[in-house]
Amino acid sequence: MFGVAPATVVGRYIDECWNRGRIDLVDELVDADFIDHLPFGSQSPDGIDGLKAMIETVRLGFSDFRIDVEDMIAEDDRVVTRFLATGTHDGPFFGSLPSHRRAQIDGIAIFRVEHHQILDQWCMVDCNRLMQQLGIGEEMLALQQ
Repeated sequence: MFGVAPATVVGRYIDECWNRGRIDLVDELVDADFIDHLPFGSQSPDGIDGLKAMIETVRLGFSDFRIDVEDMIAEDDRVVTRFLATGTHDGPFFGSLPSHRRAQIDGIAIFRVEHHQILDQWCMVDCNRLMQQLGIGEEMLALQQ
């Protein structure tokens, strides 16, 4: 019996959950024991509930938020994406008021997928560049560490 390819799961997760804000699909596409290996120190969300909160936080701060996958490479249970995330900062974001500035950042994410669900995610984005584009001061950058 053929299953859903890991790249299909990741593509659907990015499009449905992040781009369309379908938080209800996180439970279907992400394992309950999900680990997000974000480089944000103590600001990292924990588990699937933290992931849902992160998606909601980003989409609240950037109502037109979008991730465009520029490259996707899949092998076995791993999927690597190179992406461009864009949006207009028109809502609160990590304690900052809307700047109404357009921002874009490049990133790379690695996913581990088993049984049609994402178990792990490692994502690297340039948070300093994002904060500079939004005009957010050094005090906000300190919260990221």
